[in-house]
Amino acid sequence: MEFYERVSGARSGGVAFDLPHGLLDDIFKWATQFGSRVDEIEEVVTGNRIWRERTIGVGIVTAKQALDFSFSSVMLRGSGVAWDLRNIPRSNSTFLDLLETPPDTYTFVLNKTPHPPS
Repeated sequence: MEFYERVSGARSGGVAFDLPHGLLDDIFKWATQFGSRVDEIEEVVTGNRIWRERTIGVGIVTAKQALDFSFSSVMLRGSGVAWDLRNIPRSNSTFLDLLETPPDTYTFVLNKTPHPPS
């Protein structure tokens, strides 16, 4: 948000001036340290008791509902269907493997992370 405000002055719809001096250097500095903090940020979010209470058991979509609504990707996997076109051989591309996972909001988020916390 800080970068947005520095560029636009929090002015929606455009900018009043050129980029402030030093902004690109500051963005680069932030971006280079961000990768090393992703695990920390993930733990803060997924390990937070309040966040877990508000997401576990919420927004449940069953595997049948997900298939009926033609969900794909993380929405389908979050509903308990192991389906990833990148990982399924072409000769077996119609096979759906149902998993024993709780199909709630928390599961959707964990399925979006590259390596879910234990």
